[in-house]
Amino acid sequence: MRRRGARAAWRYALAVIAHLALVTAWLLLVKVGHVPRFVLPSPLDTAAALATAATTGGQHRHHATDLRRLFPGRAVGWRWPAVQLSALLNRSCALLCH
Repeated sequence: MRRRGARAAWRYALAVIAHLALVTAWLLLVKVGHVPRFVLPSPLDTAAALATAATTGGQHRHHATDLRRLFPGRAVGWRWPAVQLSALLNRSCALLCH
């Protein structure tokens, strides 16, 4: 039982270390590599923008827009008659167009 807990702790530690290494490499790439902010913003700028969006409600507005665009398209795309009509039109064009 102890071995399983130790293995889980080790895997958790590796995940944390990997994420910290990734963020550190990102920060070094931006600072040392002189990458423009509009191409790759620093992790600190990204965290500040996320915090601002979370406190001002900006993210909610963007999510609402995404959902308004997503659901009608999915409703049309998942309909069985639309799939059948598409297959029929595809076959008829293959027969008539060639």
